This record gives sequence, C-alpha cells and structure tokens, in this order.
Amino acid sequence: MTNENWEVMQSVEDAFSRISTIDFLLEQLQEAADVSGNLEVVDISMALNSYLPVFTRHFDEKFKQAWNQTVGTPRALPDNLFE
Repeated sequence: MTNENWEVMQSVEDAFSRISTIDFLLEQLQEAADVSGNLEVVDISMALNSYLPVFTRHFDEKFKQAWNQTVGTPRALPDNLFE
C-alpha cells in the first residue's frame, strides 16, 4: 500500500508529464509548420497551443495540493521578525 504523500506527489509528476509531452510535440509541430507552411500543420499547432494552458492549470492544482499536504500551508510571519 502506498502512503498519501507518495500518491499526491505522483499526481504532480503525472500532471507535469502531460505538460512536458505537449510542449515537446508543440515544438516539433511548430518546426514542421515553419518548414512546410502547410495550413493543416499550422491549425494543429494552434489547437495544441490552446490546450496547453488547461494542462498547466491542472499541474498548478496538483502541485498546490501536494505542497499543502507535504509541506503545509504558508504561515504569516510576524511584522517584527527581523528587528
């Protein structure tokens, strides 16, 4: 059985993996579009660029969940901390 910390960190890894894969594919597709100028390739590239923010938001959500579970929520520091 896995523990909750491992599971939440694995969800962060999964979310980041999706972003990395999409980013790589976008780079490759953009290079092909630049060389060929094929309108279909350009359309696909634009569509993938539209999906990337969705995956990024998903990663941010998973990262925040993992942070809060493993590190904790941030605490306010006293105003006179360095006096």
